[in-house]
Amino acid sequence: MIRLRSAFVLFLASAVVACSDGNGTDPAPTVDRIVISPDGSSVTTIGASIAFAADAFTSAGVPVTGVDFDWSSSDPSVATVDADGNVVAVAFGESTITASFEAVTASVTFLVRDCNLSVDLDPGEWVAQAVPAEGDCGVILPAGSAGDQYRVAVVSTFSEPQNFSVEDVSLEVRPLDGAIVENPAAAAPLETVPATGARAALARRLVDVPGLAESARMAERTAQYHMDLRRQEAELLRRIGPEGVIRPSPLAVQGPSPVDLPSTIQIDPTTPSNCTPAGTEVTAVKVWENDRLAFFQDEEQAQSDLAVTPTQVQRMAEFYEAHGRPIIDAYFDGVPDIDSNGKVIVFISPVVASGTAAFVWSGDFFTASSCPASNEGEYIYFSATLIQAQDDADGANWQSLETLVHEMKHVSSLYNGVNRPQSVVNPYNPTWKEEGQAEIAGNMASRVAWASVGGPSANAMVEADAMVETGFEANNGPIKPEFYGIALRMFRAQGFLASQPNGVVVSPLGADPDHSVYGSGWTFLRWLGDAYGNAGTAPLADADLFSTLNAVETLPGVAGLEAVTGTTFPRLLEEFAAAAMFNGTTAPDGPRRITSYDFVSAIELFCFAADNPPCPSTPAGPTGAWPWPVTVNSDGTPSATLQQANTFSGRTGPGGVRIHDFVSNGTGVGAELIITAEEPSRIVIARIR
Repeated sequence: MIRLRSAFVLFLASAVVACSDGNGTDPAPTVDRIVISPDGSSVTTIGASIAFAADAFTSAGVPVTGVDFDWSSSDPSVATVDADGNVVAVAFGESTITASFEAVTASVTFLVRDCNLSVDLDPGEWVAQAVPAEGDCGVILPAGSAGDQYRVAVVSTFSEPQNFSVEDVSLEVRPLDGAIVENPAAAAPLETVPATGARAALARRLVDVPGLAESARMAERTAQYHMDLRRQEAELLRRIGPEGVIRPSPLAVQGPSPVDLPSTIQIDPTTPSNCTPAGTEVTAVKVWENDRLAFFQDEEQAQSDLAVTPTQVQRMAEFYEAHGRPIIDAYFDGVPDIDSNGKVIVFISPVVASGTAAFVWSGDFFTASSCPASNEGEYIYFSATLIQAQDDADGANWQSLETLVHEMKHVSSLYNGVNRPQSVVNPYNPTWKEEGQAEIAGNMASRVAWASVGGPSANAMVEADAMVETGFEANNGPIKPEFYGIALRMFRAQGFLASQPNGVVVSPLGADPDHSVYGSGWTFLRWLGDAYGNAGTAPLADADLFSTLNAVETLPGVAGLEAVTGTTFPRLLEEFAAAAMFNGTTAPDGPRRITSYDFVSAIELFCFAADNPPCPSTPAGPTGAWPWPVTVNSDGTPSATLQQANTFSGRTGPGGVRIHDFVSNGTGVGAELIITAEEPSRIVIARIR
C-alpha cells in the first residue's frame, strides 16, 4: 500500500482530495506495471551481491512513488534477497528474483555461474556456443591428461557478401589454478609423414606446376569482375523485367539436333549495363566445332600472336564431352538452348580482360528488342591467353579444360536467375556461392577425369598418396591434365584458411593475395556436398543437392541454402568449422564431416608451412598445417598449452574462421579462455584427442 509518513501531510492530502471531487474523494494512483533494473544479472563468485531496484507505473506510464515492494527469490538456496532488493549469491545455479505490489509483479533472472565447470567432450565431439558476455565465465577447458588436444574456433556468422570489413578477435588463456608455467612441458607434435622419396619429389613438382600461383590471383580478379557484372545484371533485369527473357527454353540435358554454324558470325562483345549500344558487332571466325560446342575467335585477335589453334580448343571440347557434360547434366540439369542450334558458343575475345579467365553475361538471354546488345544465345567469353597456356614452353597449364566446365555452370545458373520471379529482389546468387558452385562443377569434372586415368573414385577421400601415385605421368613426368583441377583446388583451399583474416562469403580487407571466394566458396560447398549430399556414399551422390540449389524455384543466396538443408546459415558455418578442425586428425568420425579430401595430407605436399617456403631444397610442410590454427608452430607443434597464460589477437572477416590449437601437459586444473569478438560470432570447441 501507499503510506504517507506524516499525519500533517495526511491532513493536507485529505484537504486537497476533498477539494478535487464533488463527492469529496479522489482515488490513489493505481500501480499497473513494475520495472526491475537491471533486467537480469549473473555473477561467478559465491557471496557476490547485486542491488536490484524496482519502479512502479500507472497504465498511462506515470511513475508512482512511495511504493514498498515485496521481494522474493524462487530458490533461496541459490540466491537470497532482502526487503530492499539486495541479492546475494549462495550457490551455483539460477534463481528468479521477483518484486511485487498487491497483484502486480515483475521478475528477472539471477545466475550464479560456476566458472570451474569445464567443457565435457570426448575425442571426436564438438560443441558451439555464443561468445560469453563481458564479466561472464569464459570457455573452460580441463587439464585432463598430457596430450589432450582441443581446437577452438571463433566463427563470424555474418553472411552479407558486400561487406569487406574485418573485426578484431582476441582469445586470452587464463590458467585456472593461477599458476603461470614459464616453461611448460613440450606438447606432443601432430602426427607427421616424412616428406621423403616420392612425396618430396611430388612436393617439388607441385610447387612448380605452371599457372597454379597465377590462378589464385586470376581467381580473385575474375571474382571481382563477376561480382560487378552480377550487380549490373540485377539492375538490368529489374529494368527490363523477366518478360524480356527468351522463352520457352527449359534447361536441356540432351538438347535439339545440332546445327552447323557458318565460318564467320557477328557478335556484340560488349556487356553494357543499360543494354543500349548498337553497331558494336565484331566479326568472329570459327576455330572448331562439334555437336555441343562452337569455338569462335575475334577476327583481329585471330590474326595476331594470340590466335588459338583447333587442337587447343578440341582438347577443351573433348574434356567437356567426356567429363564435364555429365557433371553439368547431373548437378545443374544441363544448359538452355534459346537459339535452337544445340550448341554453346565459346567466344575467344580481347573483351576478356588481361588476368581474367572467362565470363558469362546473362544479357545474352534477353531478346534483342529488349536488350539491343544481346546476342540471343548461350555465349561464354574466354581468354585466349589461358587457352594458349596449354602449349607453354615452360610446361602445360591445363586450367582452360576445367574452366570451360566452370563457365558452363554459369550458363545454367544465370539462365535460371533471369527466370526467377520478379518478387525476388536479386535473382542472382552472391559471388561466393555462384563461383563456389561453379568450382564444384569444374572440380567434379576433374575428379571424374582423374578416376578415368587411375585416380581414386569420384566419391573417395583424396589423400596425399593418391596424388603422389596417380597425379603425374610416369617417371616424374608432367602433371596429368585430368589431375590439374585437383591441384588447383588444393592451392585455392589453402589460400582461404591460411589467410588471416579470412572469410567464406568474401575476401575481407587485409586478406592474403591467395585468398579468393573461389577457394572459400568451393571449400564450404565441397563440405556441404559431403555433409548434406552424402557425397562419400557413391560417385556423384551429391548431384541432387546441387541440382536443387541451382533450380529456378530455389531462392538464391543464403536463403536457398537454408531452405534446402533445413539448417540456418550460422549453424552451417559452425558445422563447417568443426568439420575443418577434425579433417585429417585421428579423432573418431562423426556426422557432417568432410569425406572428399584429406586436406591435411594433400595440402602438405605444397610446402605451405610458415617457415617452409616453396621448396625444392626443403621438405614438405607439416601434416596438420591445414586448417592453419593461429597457435601452431611451423613444425606442426601446438605453440599454446592450457598451463601458460597468453593472449592471441587477430582479425576475421564475414563468414571468417579463426582457429586455435591447445594441448595440455596434464598439470593443474585447466584454463579459462576469455574470448572477445563482435556479433554475430560463435565459438566452436572440438576435442581432437
